[in-house]
Amino acid sequence: MGEREYEIIKNSEIIFWDFDGVIKDSVNAKAQAFANLFIDYSVETQNKIINHHIFNAGVSRDEKIKQYIRWTGREPNEEIIKLYTDKYSTEVVRKVIESPWVPGVIDFLRKDVVKKYNILLTATPHHEILLILKLLNIHKFFFQIYGYPTVKELAMAEFIKSTKADSNKCVMIGDSIGDMRAAKSNNISFILRSTKYNSSINSKYRVNNFL
Repeated sequence: MGEREYEIIKNSEIIFWDFDGVIKDSVNAKAQAFANLFIDYSVETQNKIINHHIFNAGVSRDEKIKQYIRWTGREPNEEIIKLYTDKYSTEVVRKVIESPWVPGVIDFLRKDVVKKYNILLTATPHHEILLILKLLNIHKFFFQIYGYPTVKELAMAEFIKSTKADSNKCVMIGDSIGDMRAAKSNNISFILRSTKYNSSINSKYRVNNFL
């Protein structure tokens, strides 16, 4: 982590965190879980699904699954969407748990920001992210947790307003254009956790890890 980024975090009272790609290196694992739902279809279709998921972080799984069903030549209905989302949820929890941590993030949460408001904002369904955090034993690090269907930028605005926080003392750490837009809409700093999947995002502040 660079000195500029560390100073921004150090001087912030509220830190908004994304989860996949920021705390756990789980973006690719989730992409593979989506592809596995359509294992009976062509490799081309599966690769298309993987690429779509990776480069469309922040889009809800319901919307993604609808799109992927259409790519198999079928029209999604309520029954088939539920079938796929239930299968995905079962597999993805295991895959996320098994995914590697972003280097240094656990020590960083324990030692550096424990006295701050740590707020988790994720497109993962709320009940699922609560389960994942408890299984990983890191739920205690977060003052508030927002999952789908909550909209990140609205949750961010609500929390800042409720705490009467100075936006100059807030920061969002994310890995997607959606995270950056949420930060920008609330006039707070944004730090991009750089990965091979988001090199096209132009962010003033970047971290590769939390070491």
